[in-house]
Amino acid sequence: MQSILEVPYADTGADQLCLSFDEPLLPALSTVHCAFERAGLTLRLLGASHQVRVVTADTETVETLACLPGRPPTLPTHIDAPSISFRSRIEQHDAASLTALAARVSDQALGPHSLIGHYPGHPNAFTAIIATDLGHRARWDTWHAYPQTGDVVVTSSVFEAVR
Repeated sequence: MQSILEVPYADTGADQLCLSFDEPLLPALSTVHCAFERAGLTLRLLGASHQVRVVTADTETVETLACLPGRPPTLPTHIDAPSISFRSRIEQHDAASLTALAARVSDQALGPHSLIGHYPGHPNAFTAIIATDLGHRARWDTWHAYPQTGDVVVTSSVFEAVR
């Protein structure tokens, strides 16, 4: 689902992001629910990036990647926990390659298990989440574009359902 977000572009940069798995649900600007084989996912765009809520018969997990007041910026390159793995990288783009990436991700985010928000005032400022049902696992990939610096934070998370 494509959304034009009704808020000004809020994130200051990739170096200000914080990853959390214990943040409560924050107010969302746009959401999409995905009913997968073993998990329900809610993709949530925030004024400051994203949350993905995963609910199974046994557990609930909320991944938050955002500028979180009162928390120091922490963006690990990888985490491997019993039920979730997380990978991130920061790509550097010039204006032309960022425009091409924004178009490519927008095209990929047309499916029912995806959500992309475009921020007003910056044509290449966007946050996107694309989820995939892998049976006993659920995967989501995200892109957070910062056109003022050319940075794009790309993440990939895989949640392993117990049953």
